[in-house]
Amino acid sequence: DGGGWMSDYDTFPLHPFQAYPLPNQGKLTVHEYSKNGGVPDLLSGSATEYHRMAEVLVEAATAEALTSDMFAMHHIWVAANNNDNDHSIYVRESNVMPAQVILRHTKEDRICKRTLNKYAIHFSHYSMEAMEDTAAKDRATMAQAWLKDWRNKCVTNNVIESNQQQQQQQPVVAVSN
Repeated sequence: DGGGWMSDYDTFPLHPFQAYPLPNQGKLTVHEYSKNGGVPDLLSGSATEYHRMAEVLVEAATAEALTSDMFAMHHIWVAANNNDNDHSIYVRESNVMPAQVILRHTKEDRICKRTLNKYAIHFSHYSMEAMEDTAAKDRATMAQAWLKDWRNKCVTNNVIESNQQQQQQQPVVAVSN
């Protein structure tokens, strides 16, 4: 027992998480990709994996002056890479959309498609700073308005559901030699 999903307060689910079984056979997974180890705003893993990573984080924090979970995860990732190019310390995936990407770089008519296979959107402090007309203190208001608008466009109008159904109905082509 135990394990499951964990998120930061500024990471908002786009779909109910009970719809997603723990990926990677319960191995600790960081769901927002970055080249230096990922952003730990949405994590999943078994209880054993969370306990294992807690020990690794405490050991790293004791050895280095690490001031946040993100810096600690980056430190651990880079250390694993420098040792033997083995990133088995945890898995990185790209299931979280950084808010600045969707707010600044996505045309209005493509939002549903861009978020189709994403688990969540992350309204980080950095995301808000990247927005020229928004301050970090406006995160909650912006997130609430964006999520309401997204639900109206993508969920209420069944854009997400119809896209998922189309993907499921795609014919499978078998190739034989």
